[in-house]
Amino acid sequence: MGRALSARTIAERGLRIYRKKLRSRLGRSHQREIVVINVLTGDYVLGPTPSEAIKAFQAQFPGQPSYMMRVGELAVWAKG
Repeated sequence: MGRALSARTIAERGLRIYRKKLRSRLGRSHQREIVVINVLTGDYVLGPTPSEAIKAFQAQFPGQPSYMMRVGELAVWAKG
């Protein structure tokens, strides 16, 4: 695999994917849920809590860089 992405790059990519592709798709129907975005593919998982969402993400995308936020808010976590 290539060089690891910086936290800044992960956050920028994740927020860009959310704003361009997911915000309107998730909208009000998933308000306040946690979304974890694979910043390499744009795929994502949803969960009711951060721990449940990241657990589901790691099961589906082991070792992939992720960007996590609450739908409808700008609170974020980036993980390389």
